Amino acid sequence: MRRRSIGGLDALLLLSGCWGQLSHAQDLRDLADRLPAVLPVPASVPQEGMGDDAGGKIHPALLSAIAGSGTKGLTGGAAPAPDLGFDADGRIPVTLIAVSESGVPAIARRIMEVGGSVPQSFGATILARVPAQAIEILASLDAVYYAAPQPVIYPLQEPRSSSEGAGTAGVVMLHRQGITGRNVKVGILDFGFQNYGKLAAAGRLPQPQATKAWNPGNDFEAGTSHGTACAEILHAMAPDAELYLAAVGGGASSMDQFALAAQWLADQGVRIISFSGGTHEGPHNGNGLMDRIVERIAKRYDILWVNAAGNEGASHWSGLTVDRNGDGWIDVDSASPYLMLRPHTDTLSLLVTWDDWGQNPQLPQAFQDVDAYLFRYDAVRAGNPKPVAQSVNPQNGRGFPIEKIGPIRVNSGDTFVLGLQAKHVTRPVRIHVYSLTAADMEPRSPEGSIIVPATSASAVAAGAIDLRSGELETFSSRGPTDDGRIKPDLTAPDRNSAESASGGRFGGTSAACPYVAGFAALLRQIEPGLSADGLRDRLLAAVRPRGATHPNNSYGKGEIDPGRVKTGDQPTSALLDYLSAEAGKFQAGGLKLSISLRAGSYAIGYRTPLSITPSAPCYCQMYHRDGTGRYTLVFSRKEPIPPETYGLGDLLIVEPTGQEEILLIGSLKPIAWDRIAASDVPPLTVIAVRYQVTARSRNSAKN
Repeated sequence: MRRRSIGGLDALLLLSGCWGQLSHAQDLRDLADRLPAVLPVPASVPQEGMGDDAGGKIHPALLSAIAGSGTKGLTGGAAPAPDLGFDADGRIPVTLIAVSESGVPAIARRIMEVGGSVPQSFGATILARVPAQAIEILASLDAVYYAAPQPVIYPLQEPRSSSEGAGTAGVVMLHRQGITGRNVKVGILDFGFQNYGKLAAAGRLPQPQATKAWNPGNDFEAGTSHGTACAEILHAMAPDAELYLAAVGGGASSMDQFALAAQWLADQGVRIISFSGGTHEGPHNGNGLMDRIVERIAKRYDILWVNAAGNEGASHWSGLTVDRNGDGWIDVDSASPYLMLRPHTDTLSLLVTWDDWGQNPQLPQAFQDVDAYLFRYDAVRAGNPKPVAQSVNPQNGRGFPIEKIGPIRVNSGDTFVLGLQAKHVTRPVRIHVYSLTAADMEPRSPEGSIIVPATSASAVAAGAIDLRSGELETFSSRGPTDDGRIKPDLTAPDRNSAESASGGRFGGTSAACPYVAGFAALLRQIEPGLSADGLRDRLLAAVRPRGATHPNNSYGKGEIDPGRVKTGDQPTSALLDYLSAEAGKFQAGGLKLSISLRAGSYAIGYRTPLSITPSAPCYCQMYHRDGTGRYTLVFSRKEPIPPETYGLGDLLIVEPTGQEEILLIGSLKPIAWDRIAASDVPPLTVIAVRYQVTARSRNSAKN
């Protein structure tokens, strides 16, 4: 089987400070400044709940499903009942919470009697599949404390990106020493492995040791290629690791499917599980149901659980439930109630949750009542804020401190305002707002955006480093947890090469997670007798500290650094000869360009600064062509570069490669790069720098 280097490149450009972007946040702040000082309470506030809720024991979303009615959408008409994940037999995934664990067997028997099933239970929590018409029967049982839909668990989709990175590396020397993850069983729990078989047949992925799916067709390749991209990154890190693939849902999953898949992987004997998904529907203090599932699997079966930290760092706001001016709305920014939103797509989905789960999160007792209203910006500015969507679940001492809006259909680029009504708030508690679909948010706060179950003390939470700049991705979710623990635990590169990902690159903490899991497989091969806790310790020791203090809630302990792994026989004096010459120069319009790329002999892992110097202010783009002939845009500016040395970051020397090239294009006049046409091209200056990295020192030569 052909082995692929991680990221596909072995000489790596790490570029920073190069990307000119519009300030979406400033634009939203400016719009917020034009809004009235006070947000009027909606003229007609909907009644909370509907129908018979069995004494407040049934979540309103289930009542909606029972009644066949729904919420109001943007058109003002009735929308279908919430999508609660009905299975092929017409049953709803339901969480039934017993008053005490001793009542679980009797409730389970009753579930079976009314045509339901009980895939899993944890303590006093039962994960069941129940016919809609049986929900009221079950909730009326004295032994039942509360009935609610199972939380929606979703993959951490790749965030919007303006360009591709150039790849990442650093494990090559371990691979050369035979450290490839051999004899290490790794499980990937994901939402679909579309086209996995095709890539395996082509030799780009290994044949899995075993697969299992929990979806309508029981097909592990159904739904999405998200899991396939995760497998590609893990395989590039640990090419000889044995992969076990568990697919849930087919795009999203319910909690019972997640629990069954985790148990199945444990039964296969895997020692590491990689999961690039999660939910925000639960406490963010490590004590929720999903956290407990991870803890049970990790501790009972001695498994290292690696989890993506989440991609909500740039689409999350957190504060306290405080209403300083007494206008009935929670203050989002100082005394302002306005949370500004601008969706990137035609769908908007929001989740609001606050830390009011009671003394025992397994018997939630929310008393602080918050309602969420979504308005069109123009309507608020005009003084007629009619809600286009709302979530008004009751919090009256029983149930979850959660409000959800959407998914609803919107126009991409429209501006919305979210208001959080303090329906019944008697004390300040931590509150979170997440956009579960791509959207700009202002104000926003990355702190506390960590996803569940990365919140679990038993999970290694992986944040994402942008391999182009070496800095933390803005979307990478951060800690602390609501109980004050530091998260993530460490960080790793994203935007690595993956054929199954959009554009051939896979971004987000979804990519960082399998990178960490694959790296853990290498460490386990070196010390196969390690316990999961011991492997965790080795993993957290093999990092380069990042940030002002260590650990911290951005980088955790630091960034994965394969160079810190000691195998006993690592070469320390290996040198690579770097050959380069500025070839193919073409100057036009009086513009001259030069690049600081010089021939020489460098140690493996050496980073040499890379810069360009124009003779006059100019507009530039730079491309990198790897040894396979693939070009990647690595630098672009809409503003002119001044006539002085302009730093691009570092060139990292990793291993021998084929012939590569850096192509630098400059112009004295602006160029519409995305709409370039032969008739519109001004005079250009072009430098093509070709180079090759070899294993032995040689004299420099021009290509």
